[in-house]
Amino acid sequence: MKNFLSTASLLFFTLCAFSQSVTYSNKVAGIIYNNCTTCHRSGALAPFSLENYKDAYSERYSIMSAVQSKVMPPWSPDAKYSRFAHEIKLSDDDISAIADWVSNGGVRGDSTTEPVCPQFADKSQLPSVDYSKRCDKYTVAKPLDDFHFFVLPSGLTQDALISKIELLPGNKKIVHHIFVFIDSTGNFAKAVENGTVDTSVNTNYVTGGNMNSIKLIGGYLPGANYYTVPDAFTFRVPANSYYIVQIHYAPGHEGESDSTMLNLQYSKNTSLRPMDMQPLLDASTNLVNGPLEIAANSTKTFYERFVVPDDISLISITPHMHLIGKRMKVYALDPVTADTIKLIDDYWNFHWQGMYTFPKAIHLKANDIIFAEGTYENTTANTDNPNNPPQEIVAGNSTLKEMMQVFFCFVPYKGGDENIVFDSSALAPTGIEKQNEQNTIGCRISPNPVNSGGNLILDIQQKGNYNTSVYSMDGREVSNYILNINADTRTSITLPELTS
Repeated sequence: MKNFLSTASLLFFTLCAFSQSVTYSNKVAGIIYNNCTTCHRSGALAPFSLENYKDAYSERYSIMSAVQSKVMPPWSPDAKYSRFAHEIKLSDDDISAIADWVSNGGVRGDSTTEPVCPQFADKSQLPSVDYSKRCDKYTVAKPLDDFHFFVLPSGLTQDALISKIELLPGNKKIVHHIFVFIDSTGNFAKAVENGTVDTSVNTNYVTGGNMNSIKLIGGYLPGANYYTVPDAFTFRVPANSYYIVQIHYAPGHEGESDSTMLNLQYSKNTSLRPMDMQPLLDASTNLVNGPLEIAANSTKTFYERFVVPDDISLISITPHMHLIGKRMKVYALDPVTADTIKLIDDYWNFHWQGMYTFPKAIHLKANDIIFAEGTYENTTANTDNPNNPPQEIVAGNSTLKEMMQVFFCFVPYKGGDENIVFDSSALAPTGIEKQNEQNTIGCRISPNPVNSGGNLILDIQQKGNYNTSVYSMDGREVSNYILNINADTRTSITLPELTS
């Protein structure tokens, strides 16, 4: 009897272990549908579909390799630098499950328990749609970049509050990106319809001219899904407004057609606070060491800075570069406390761009300084380089030129905003570092502005020689020299002769 029970027990545990092995139905399908199928489906940008067991089985080795190397799902921000809400990343358990599934033969399992693949196609993924309108069919008219505006009447008889924005390109292969604006006066809409908008100048979101009369609220980027406005906030749409949809059609698609759809979900919560979305950093206005030009066969880093005029609460950040871009690092500095607030370190991927919402609102004070460091690689090692051999790249809105923009979504600060949490699972340490912990130097110039003979006051933690550069307010480097520090406390040094 004992032998029988022992054998039965062994059989039971063996069967139990087998029934819990990873199959497509009980584990892998859910991972793929939740993380991969948005792009890996018919009509989307990815090179193959992952919409059923047959698709996944035929690509199982590619899937395992991509997730183990963490190439897929694509997520370019460095999580060691800063975290974001709703990150598209697989857990270690998910990666192990896929590897086990592939290693054990890619078994399907009980198909009756398999989750249903999301139905994308041209259907909306919004929980509910309050506004849906398709842009007029448009045939690309230019061999290179084609930027085109479309006017969609809102039909609103009273103000509305947007909670979700979805853009569905009719032809994803030719649509590079889309911006959506609110035109509350109708003046820009009339200019578009009359053909008086100069798209040769205003081919992207820039300030100046008639673009100042419209308000950016969002858009579509390669690899993006619909955008959910974070809790407690909204984009307000005045009654009788127009939606302006600007679509960038990528080079090489002359003669092909598209008809993009805009879907919106409105909120009835009147306590929501209206957000603002602006490129606070842009190479045309904020570049410190410009112009934005990258010589052939070179790698170069550029710097931008922006002084925050009033207290704000940051909600999200969207870096933007083109094909030569490799990395965008953005942070803010409190000039009083010398604290650094880490915002994003984005290992730029032109083909998978994102609008990144912070896990919680970030308070930036008036006179805080936002910095960006953009690195560009114009060599044959850059597989996205549009030129072979490499050629000089200059600034411009064309895909074949370069940009250095950082969009920010924000609201005027209110006490307690820093306690608003959008995704508690992504909360990391504060992201604020003391300057002294980074072995950097707090300094101020007295008087400021200063001419030759002014004093540079330094808070030093150690003696040594320091390579020092002085920049003018327009971003020009006017002097560079070595400072020899012989003290380990606050030191006042008379500046040498400054060049003009």
